[in-house]
Amino acid sequence: MILTLANIQETLLNPRGRFRTLGDVIVPCDALGLPVFSVSTHTYTFPIEHGGRKYLLKYFFHPGSTEEENARTVASMLTSHASEYLMPSRYLDSEMVVFDDTDQLHLCNIFLQEMPEGEIFAEWLEARCAAEDRTSLSAACVKLCHMGIWLLNGPFSHGNLKPSNLVVRPSSELALINYEYLSFNAEDNSDNLAVAVLVATSCLLASAPSLFRVVADNTHFRLLPLRKFLVQSATLFPDNARPFHQLLELIDESHNTLRDKQALLDCLAGIAMEDHRPAVDVTALTAQFARSATDTPNLPRKPKPVLLTGYDWVGPMSDTLICVCRHDRYGFVDMSGNEVIPLNYEWADDFHEGRTVVLHDGLYGMIDRNGHEIIPAVYELLDWDCDNGIAKAMTEGQFGLLDRLGQNLTPFEYEWLGEMDSDLILAKRNGRYGYIRKNGTTAIPFEFDDAHDFVDGRALVFRDGTSFYIDVEGKQLETP
Repeated sequence: MILTLANIQETLLNPRGRFRTLGDVIVPCDALGLPVFSVSTHTYTFPIEHGGRKYLLKYFFHPGSTEEENARTVASMLTSHASEYLMPSRYLDSEMVVFDDTDQLHLCNIFLQEMPEGEIFAEWLEARCAAEDRTSLSAACVKLCHMGIWLLNGPFSHGNLKPSNLVVRPSSELALINYEYLSFNAEDNSDNLAVAVLVATSCLLASAPSLFRVVADNTHFRLLPLRKFLVQSATLFPDNARPFHQLLELIDESHNTLRDKQALLDCLAGIAMEDHRPAVDVTALTAQFARSATDTPNLPRKPKPVLLTGYDWVGPMSDTLICVCRHDRYGFVDMSGNEVIPLNYEWADDFHEGRTVVLHDGLYGMIDRNGHEIIPAVYELLDWDCDNGIAKAMTEGQFGLLDRLGQNLTPFEYEWLGEMDSDLILAKRNGRYGYIRKNGTTAIPFEFDDAHDFVDGRALVFRDGTSFYIDVEGKQLETP
């Protein structure tokens, strides 16, 4: 029998005698008295305390899976790669006793990662931006550059680098957490683009802290509209910020894979030097964003004149409903001004074909016109393609497709999914690129080193150092 979340929580609520080597486990609980947890594609993660230290306890849904075996390898390899940026981790076989719904006993393996003292980088950024603490934000850019140089020169890649997987220690140094996707492969370049966009965005916030909400609503700092804006903002930065300009050029040219590691390392080294960090007038930068945001629907809307009383912001009518905002909470009213969906969300899109994307507790989900949850708010990215009735979602760095009822069309096994405006969707799996159909089936095998979205029936692909175009059947075209 498969163990459920409730089975795991029961063990954590009654930890005495349930752990083979961890004798004094303390588990934080929520307002309902249940253990605090988060869920990813492969794991339940619980914060715990043991021996006076804080840890993340990770339980894998499928014992013996590739992901669990990778965690075992990671824990072993990390013992010989100690660093100030890494936290001690252990893989414990048959450590936790759990009873299933028939009271059968299971001995479960767990991955235990020590948590550093400090603040999650995403929360730290929000607080420093709210205080307009440019000194600390500028210093964070330097710390990120140093960490990026160390990471890119190391023997492994983190695989899921984002603000919520970084901790700012009391000493202001950074530490990486959550190692489920860590890979000991020196040729893996999956961290390159993430490092570049993290550094570029942090530099941006050091100059314009008021733009934090733009960054926060693009959770990974990796969405294409935000990258486009970063590149457009380059003209506002002074000429002496040349390494920063070069970094933006690398991001602009990267598509979804940044391969020139040495050029990125040179940029990071240059930005880390104080006289090369960018500085720009906040007013000019904010004005530039307002201009660029009109064509970027994934970014927060530019405020429009209020048409209904009692609201701070009122959107256009779409699917006969109007999105409204009061005190930074979003909901919907009908044509008569009656609130039909409560203002419970941190952000909401307009309705299209009876569905809309909403932001709740920092994660995205989808609701219908009655306010019923169609897709739970557990995703870091969610794009709704109303024309085709599919949604692209991402969690813990893995992409997948869902239908209009919230059912999985594909497993969450892709490192990247491209635009959904053509019949074939660019996908990256296990470091290789291919194309899938909108029903989730593979259309063109995953055999390319890099690839672009289809445009006018053809796509640019790269294989073995050669670039060429292919048609929708995967056949090579003659270069025009």
